[in-house]
Amino acid sequence: MKVVRSDWLLIALLIFLGAIPTLVLSNASFLGTNQDTDEPIPVEEFSLENVETTQIAADRPAESGLIAAPHPFNALVVEWTPPEKLFFFIEMRTGDENGVWSDWNLLEASADLTVEGSDLVTSDMFFVGDASQTHTQVQLRSSLPSIIPNVRLTFIDSTNGPTTTELVAEQADLTAALQASSGFVAEDTLANPKPEIISRDVWCTSDLCRPDEGNSGNGCVDGDRLRYANVSHLVVHHTVTSNSATNWAPVVRAIWQYHAFSRCWGDIGYNYLIDPNGNIYEGHRGGDNVMGTHAGNINSDSMGVSLLGTFTEPGPPYNGIKPPPAMADALVDILAWKADLEDIDPWGSSYADSLSSGRPNLMGHRDAHGTTSCPGQQAHDMLPEIRQRVAERLDFVPDRIYIDELSSGFERSDANWYTGKYDCGFNGNAWFTFSTNNPAEAVNNGTWTFQVPTDGFYVVDAMIPFCNTGERETSSAPYQIRHARGSTDVVIDQDAHLGLWAKLGSYEFKAGETYSVYLSDLTVDSGNGIWFDAIRLTPATGDDIPQPEFTLISPADGAWVNQQTVDFVWDYDVFFGPQQWSLKLSTTEDMQSIVSNVTLSSGVTQTTVSLDQPYDELFWQVEVLGLTAAEPDPEDVWQVGIDVEAPKTDIVSIAQRSDGSYRIFLAGEDDGSGLASYTVEYRVSESRAVWSVLAEDVSDSVIGFAPSDGSAYEFRVIGADAAGNVEVVEDVAKGSTVDAVVLRPVIFFPYIVKP
Repeated sequence: MKVVRSDWLLIALLIFLGAIPTLVLSNASFLGTNQDTDEPIPVEEFSLENVETTQIAADRPAESGLIAAPHPFNALVVEWTPPEKLFFFIEMRTGDENGVWSDWNLLEASADLTVEGSDLVTSDMFFVGDASQTHTQVQLRSSLPSIIPNVRLTFIDSTNGPTTTELVAEQADLTAALQASSGFVAEDTLANPKPEIISRDVWCTSDLCRPDEGNSGNGCVDGDRLRYANVSHLVVHHTVTSNSATNWAPVVRAIWQYHAFSRCWGDIGYNYLIDPNGNIYEGHRGGDNVMGTHAGNINSDSMGVSLLGTFTEPGPPYNGIKPPPAMADALVDILAWKADLEDIDPWGSSYADSLSSGRPNLMGHRDAHGTTSCPGQQAHDMLPEIRQRVAERLDFVPDRIYIDELSSGFERSDANWYTGKYDCGFNGNAWFTFSTNNPAEAVNNGTWTFQVPTDGFYVVDAMIPFCNTGERETSSAPYQIRHARGSTDVVIDQDAHLGLWAKLGSYEFKAGETYSVYLSDLTVDSGNGIWFDAIRLTPATGDDIPQPEFTLISPADGAWVNQQTVDFVWDYDVFFGPQQWSLKLSTTEDMQSIVSNVTLSSGVTQTTVSLDQPYDELFWQVEVLGLTAAEPDPEDVWQVGIDVEAPKTDIVSIAQRSDGSYRIFLAGEDDGSGLASYTVEYRVSESRAVWSVLAEDVSDSVIGFAPSDGSAYEFRVIGADAAGNVEVVEDVAKGSTVDAVVLRPVIFFPYIVKP
């Protein structure tokens, strides 16, 4: 047979390929042993000081030799130090002993696994086929011939164990047995009970999944002491693993082996994992509220749930997908259970003690620190839907109005604007610029406009997103709220509210009218970040409803009234319904000894109360029903006295002076409000004439009388008390000039003191 030139080239190429060495890995490190059998856990790390890639053909990337694995593996993690070359990339593929190879996979730094600040880059975890298969060799290639330094390969074989189908069946049997033995399923009385979970006892075949504390013989496991904390935040992750697996049990086991032994976290980092079929797996051992190792410092405040797979953008290099419906349903189930148990508002944000800052209560991993794209763009885009579904499951659907900065309800000035890394902010976006204290440089501003469905008071909040810019935010963001009563300026320290909804106040709005919130970059400071994110309005309740300031009018403070049926009158400065008001009467100023409590419709400004007896001292106040503190403000409490008895008076004596005039001496008493005045009348004695007024409503108890003739006169007195009670008038004289005592002049002689 004649050999043509092209055949010679092919033969030469085959000879060259056959000459590529198979790299022998001798510096192996076993990462764990089985407690019962002392057999190595099938997780091994190998380090190669340098891996050389050589270009075989001009139209092909440079390839390394074949790297033989120490044992069959179904999962692989690659670490390396990237050469400093432009347009340089590395790819990896795996193959079996028959020469069947996977596709080439681009190696990129895993934001979750690469140690921050390290020169060594860590890839995400790659799986062979459907994760039930194994390969035995690895090959690298690069865009340029190169020496790739510090290559470390972690080979994992997690195929030894039950399949997902077997796990589901075994867990069902275990749950049924527990129910049969106890007659009760834990938490089955919750509105959102804990969903079915595939426990560690079922999915993990190693005794190191269930070690005795400090007695497993493995340093990584023994170093993972269980710690517990109350959960206030729910964090969603993705594992950045293959979406093509059909058997997810080995994926869970591989993640556990890598987290526990290769990373030496002692256990799987997530609290729970969910596969695309909706099966939920127990993650970190220890049960509910155990601290995992899934989101850095916020571990102590959070529960981490990871979606098995890659949910980045649909294009290369990762070709992520949207979480399937069964996976999303299971995610809602587990989050609704925990939110119900811990009273977590899925739409809210709260302070995370571990971070000394605020974060969304239900968030993606990227929202915690801003250093990762986890849980992938397509999963992160789905979080508003997940929050809404969880809220509906909790019957926690407050009638809030959201005005997002990407909606038509927001307008921003034509200026330079920036957005945070990893699409941070409410619903994945937030605009920011830099503050200035120079009016001439203040060009960035934004306005949120809105209408409300019903009249009333609403709490207005502004989201201040946490975005990892590494810079300080403004401490003097100037918001202006235009509402039904005018406009109000509010200054917010955005740096102190990172990750939180900042309360701008409670304001009145009317349906059908358009209102707004305005923010500009003109602040007290300069050069700091100022954020324009979502605004929300929540119908005001409780203390957020402005309460009326009541002005008491009648009876006046300290007044007396002379009847047991009393008219009370007051006014108020502001009103928001629906509310009820209450008029309280008490015998003590602290309003604790109630004698009457009248419930009134809001807006009422007077009422009449009939009392069963008079009171010398009675205190009254008006309040919004149920909102007055136990110790009322003394200024809001007035005193009134009830006196229905008239005073009693008399003429004590009448005296005639030497000039013929008279002095009439009066006396009286009143057990209630007190004697206030006298009225003295006179007439000619025994004339039965009409009484004439000598002195009216006087307080002096001595009255002078100078008759115009020598007739005899008689007198009567009528008393009145402070409550207005007037003594009953009788047509009877109480004194007469006939009975007057004649006053004699008194001569005083000087008293001489002898020396």
